[in-house]
Amino acid sequence: MKVVLEMSQRWILFITEHSQVVKDKKIVHLSRDTKDDKFINTALVGNADFLISGDDDLLTLRDISPVKIITAIEFIKILKKVK
Repeated sequence: MKVVLEMSQRWILFITEHSQVVKDKKIVHLSRDTKDDKFINTALVGNADFLISGDDDLLTLRDISPVKIITAIEFIKILKKVK
């Protein structure tokens, strides 16, 4: 349990250090689920390199989204290459 807690704390620190808070701004409407557009728009406003999601509605937009949408597993593979 202690290992899980330490790992969680490291992830929270990593996310905090590498994130910024941005306001939602309506730029695009792409998703078949209109509630998901806020994630794409926020990623655009924040100049995000990636939008990490497991949501099928977002993942189906990979080829047309102006921001790169990937799964958590794909993101972990990218992080491993960077190290």
